[in-house]
Amino acid sequence: MRREDPSTDGTPSIAVPLPTTTQRPRRLPSREASPTFVEMRLVDQEPFDAASPSAAKEQMSCTTERKPSPTTGSSLDSAVSHYAYEHFDRRRQLRRLLTKSLARWLITVVLCAAIYGVLLGYSSHDALPQRKKLEFNTLVIALTISLGLNIASSLKANAVELQWWLLSLRRYKAREADLIMSSEHFTTMLQLGWTTRHTLIQIFVVVFVTMNIGSQIALALLGITYNINPANHFAITKPGLVSIADLNDIQGSKVLAASKKRHETEDVNSRRYSANLYGQFGSNFDEGGLDLAPQPGALYNPDQPQVFYSKELPLDSDHDNGSGSSAATKPDDNGNAYSYTYFFLESTVANASYAGIVASNRSVTVTASCDSYKVVAGGNGTSSNITVRFKDGEDVFYLPVANGGSQILYLHDPATEANDTWSQVNAFEPSDTDPWFYTCQVSVGNVTNGFLPQHYMGTNFTRYIPPAIALQGYGASDSDIGLTNTTTNYQFQSYPLQTYFGWPASGSGVFMARLVSRCAINALAVGAVFSTNVDVPGMEPQRAIQLEITKWRYVHVIVGLTVGVQLVIHLVAVLVANRVQVREQRSLATASLLRPLLAGVSERASMARGKQIAKLIGKDVTVRYEPVGAGYDLCIYRNGELEQSTPNTMNR
Repeated sequence: MRREDPSTDGTPSIAVPLPTTTQRPRRLPSREASPTFVEMRLVDQEPFDAASPSAAKEQMSCTTERKPSPTTGSSLDSAVSHYAYEHFDRRRQLRRLLTKSLARWLITVVLCAAIYGVLLGYSSHDALPQRKKLEFNTLVIALTISLGLNIASSLKANAVELQWWLLSLRRYKAREADLIMSSEHFTTMLQLGWTTRHTLIQIFVVVFVTMNIGSQIALALLGITYNINPANHFAITKPGLVSIADLNDIQGSKVLAASKKRHETEDVNSRRYSANLYGQFGSNFDEGGLDLAPQPGALYNPDQPQVFYSKELPLDSDHDNGSGSSAATKPDDNGNAYSYTYFFLESTVANASYAGIVASNRSVTVTASCDSYKVVAGGNGTSSNITVRFKDGEDVFYLPVANGGSQILYLHDPATEANDTWSQVNAFEPSDTDPWFYTCQVSVGNVTNGFLPQHYMGTNFTRYIPPAIALQGYGASDSDIGLTNTTTNYQFQSYPLQTYFGWPASGSGVFMARLVSRCAINALAVGAVFSTNVDVPGMEPQRAIQLEITKWRYVHVIVGLTVGVQLVIHLVAVLVANRVQVREQRSLATASLLRPLLAGVSERASMARGKQIAKLIGKDVTVRYEPVGAGYDLCIYRNGELEQSTPNTMNR
């Protein structure tokens, strides 16, 4: 049994089957009755062809031959409640929109922080293995693509939220409304900007197109803020064979032909000559403080400091501890000591595919301590002897040569003033007004961090390093002094005032200690460079790369703008979109909303494109998203008049 209850506005309601005589049909609540309502009305049907028997039969079967449904009153109430429109709660919607936007923004923050972490982590290393290049590129590309996709997805979500606000601003033709409701797609947004004549819509399109393109360009520019270059400061090392200097003896193809057999006297004199020559040649090395000492694995750079001093002294030695003092002697304490340190080098073996020279953790220190004494007679440099006022009294000191003033004469007696690692060097600084005499104790220390026999220096090397500043190979032959050319002959060297080792110390013991120890460390360093090499187990240098951030400022700007601009867009989009009810962008929900607009379009348009369907709807039809009841609905206007017969606009 069926019964139709006409509604108050003349539109037929859905016929509810009555399986039993005790079950009465229930009328659906109208929109005016409650904020939560449901409309289950018949969709306008096309007039059927009465001449067609099949159509008539189908129509009769749809209207009069339906079997009774066992639906009870409670189940019908449940269905009505399930499909009822929700009451529009602006605050609740604002919280929901803010939560979604905040989640998308936090993903951007996490990805940006990850990019920062990768750049900072890899750039903090002075050298990285070659395999790290692929690892770094993979991480950066993955994070950049993920960030780009998240930004594009966030902008798409903002466009979806703002669609409803745009639809509520004015009445739109079907084609323009269709483009607005699909504006989350980039190509559709471009079509909307080309089609519309409304300034606000054009601004909307320009902003979102600019943000989409700008964000991708910014992420692409992130790739030009860094470079992956071959490491030029450090090398990666691994256990293997390395080549180190053979310091068992003073060697050098240009100064000492070690392969030839010579008399012992010739060998000794050659070593003395080589040590002094190396000491002077090493004056070209830059020096620096121990805080500038190379770390193990640092690539050798001849332009960097090669020797390192214990403390820095002023270039002008004429200070309170100099000639202005009335004291006859200078105290022998730690203040008169000075030292230099040299760090040994290691290189790849001769046939290695990669040639590299790096600093090792092995070092050696040369220390000198000098006392200064007043010269009270013969101090102008023209006399063969001088009178020096020592601590225990005056004494006469004989000179091997009288070279006059404007020079410093260094003296050393190998017979009585030397052993394998220590030597005494005396210096005479002539002057017409303020002559000085210095006694220096110079020693070379043990090799630090050495553990192989090849790491240590031989006695034929260490014996000639401390007195290098005074050695010359052959001593004086002046018969008045009684010196002869033997292996124990007296050694001396004179340096003009204009040379490095001819600087006047003006009575400063520490300044003279600096000159003596510098010459000794020079001889050691040059000897280590020019000696033949031996291959020993060690940390072999490997080819390495380095991540160089050219401009951290650009990284900060790109990442900062990415995070900041997205946050601003989210907040603006949420606040603007919350002015209207934001509907769920789902196929069924959208189809239900647009159903009244397509009521006059035949079924053959189901395969038509959007532009064709808009033509079928007609140019006289406009739509607008307006408040209806307790929420918002899509209202249809025909020739400027609200169409009352459509289900979505009925009972407004």
